[in-house]
Amino acid sequence: MARGALLLIVVLVDLMALGPAEGLPWTPTELEAGGSQRRTDEGGPPVAPEDRVLNVAYFSSAQLTDEVHAAIAGEVERIFAEIGFEVRTHDVEELSSPGAPAPETLLRLVILEQGAQRWGINPAALGAMIGRQEPPSAVYLFASPIRRVLGIANRPDGYLSAEAVGRAFGRVAVHEIVHAYAPDHPHSGWGITGHAQDARSLTQAGIVLDDRAARAFTEAWQRLMTARAPLAEG
Repeated sequence: MARGALLLIVVLVDLMALGPAEGLPWTPTELEAGGSQRRTDEGGPPVAPEDRVLNVAYFSSAQLTDEVHAAIAGEVERIFAEIGFEVRTHDVEELSSPGAPAPETLLRLVILEQGAQRWGINPAALGAMIGRQEPPSAVYLFASPIRRVLGIANRPDGYLSAEAVGRAFGRVAVHEIVHAYAPDHPHSGWGITGHAQDARSLTQAGIVLDDRAARAFTEAWQRLMTARAPLAEG
């Protein structure tokens, strides 16, 4: 693995694999929820340098189809690509293969039906982080509140396309990832990092991170990479 590369592993596995033994913090703290690129030699799409790679997978117990999960991953990839980061996905088998990243380098993106009351999470919250983590180790999405915002909580499956549903979940994921790495970044007035996300901000095509959010995440990431560099060299 290249020096300074942080892995955000996003896969679909059983939530029984998660728990305090995995090092997840359980003290409830709810988040209110540019860089240059190089191109391939063949002149293909932009490719992020190795120190701007998020190698991503999802832990999910929510009732979501494979098509929705694929759309979530696609939206996360698209939004981070806009600010010069590449998101890579990995199969769960890779986590036990030689060269798998150390647990402390993993950001778990966990999708639950609802936030647990014992965490003290607002029932209307679309996402949260449990505890303030340095570096971040897990963010959470809550499917039921997201469906309510989209107006499909009591609608039959297929009322809204899998692409639109996945886009919404993906934007909530990006919202939480930005706050996980840049917790002091204020909410935007509207959009992906808006204080109150609505159906339009979650599903309208082509929305990207606003400049302030993109800058806050990029600067936080660079600080983390700088802090990790001496460890990688040692």
